[in-house]
Amino acid sequence: MSTPNHQLATACLTVGGHTGTAWLGAPGLALTAAHCVVDLNCEEPRPGTITLTFFGGQVRVAQIDDVDVELDIALLRLNEPLTAVEPLSLGQLPEPLPEAPPRWVGYGHGRVQSEDGLPLSGQILSAHARYKQSPALQLRCEQGGYDNLHGVSGSAVVWRGVAVGLIRSGINSQEIIYATSAAHIHDRFPQLPPPGGGGHGGYDPDQVLDALTAMLDSQFKTIAFGFPGARSLMPADYAPQMARAQALIAYSDSELADGHRSLVQRIYKYAPGLAKRLFGETPP
Repeated sequence: MSTPNHQLATACLTVGGHTGTAWLGAPGLALTAAHCVVDLNCEEPRPGTITLTFFGGQVRVAQIDDVDVELDIALLRLNEPLTAVEPLSLGQLPEPLPEAPPRWVGYGHGRVQSEDGLPLSGQILSAHARYKQSPALQLRCEQGGYDNLHGVSGSAVVWRGVAVGLIRSGINSQEIIYATSAAHIHDRFPQLPPPGGGGHGGYDPDQVLDALTAMLDSQFKTIAFGFPGARSLMPADYAPQMARAQALIAYSDSELADGHRSLVQRIYKYAPGLAKRLFGETPP
């Protein structure tokens, strides 16, 4: 399965003894949390060289181009553009948020992870929260509380293929974390391309594959074998295994890896009840 673009565009940030996460917002610009590169106690840059190691091993040195301590965001300028990787575009969430919380994905370099990083996912709970007296997105993170995720600060919050926020901090031992929205990022750093709407992906690829499998499994019961009780004539777990194989064969690796919107649209068309339960009332 191919690597999602938001993962390719994400880097492990190190400066001195501090570790965080950054991501490419334009060919020569990266974004991270301000506290990853600035000591917020004295509002001075952390001593040392800022080094970004992207997925695949590409390394760039960076300098602080601009910073906003209140919003906890920093814009970094790379010593050399990273042209082989597509930057993450800024995007906008729907207003108001749907009743079923939208799912987000991301990638960061937290404490509990492999050396290559940690995939992140969860739900966007509010677009109008506040954190330390500044506006913020409130998220649920399925990978655990922030006390286990130090280092994911600066990660992009990705929804339907675009970055709708940047992770700042969270509540220890709970799954609640906070992010600065893409709209506030662009207001502060207008040299970045303006936010657009949701892109083609942004759905959890495992959830999309499971939904496709469930949909095809249901179809096997009535279509492939001709009548509803046909599954009882098959060996145990035969239909789910066939459905999963069918899903993997029928849809490209890149579509599944990105949680491609067109796949979710097919689920709404052929299994609307399942789609609404997993992805919300409104098709993408």
